[in-house]
Amino acid sequence: MRSKPVYMGDNGSEWVTRQKITRGGEVVFDGVLHRDAYDPLVDGRGEPIPPPEVPVAPVTP
Repeated sequence: MRSKPVYMGDNGSEWVTRQKITRGGEVVFDGVLHRDAYDPLVDGRGEPIPPPEVPVAPVTP
């Protein structure tokens, strides 16, 4: 599985997660598994933090 942002803006972000399934060496599914939309994070003063400014931790599968 792999997820990638398709939109990141001041009002939130949208991500698409894709999955590839193989059985017996044959690909039986390779496509979009789901889409997710997220509101921006809010700081301690109640102000939204735009997604491009939020530090993202690296992910190691």
